[in-house]
Amino acid sequence: MFKRNVVKYQILNNKDFILNQVMWIGISLGISLLISILVPFPYSLIVIVIVFVLMGYFFRRRRIIGSRRI
Repeated sequence: MFKRNVVKYQILNNKDFILNQVMWIGISLGISLLISILVPFPYSLIVIVIVFVLMGYFFRRRRIIGSRRI
């Protein structure tokens, strides 16, 4: 009985993980499209790279802080 609950919990975690990844891919694409529309071409690439580096830093830091609370 306990094993069945663990499997259900793992499946929910996998679904949540996939949905979270798809959500952030969509947000990243939206941000990059918005930047590429608003900022002229050579500068937009630089801004997009900077934004992705900052987003990666922010989410990695948030994940580390969140894992310490558990």
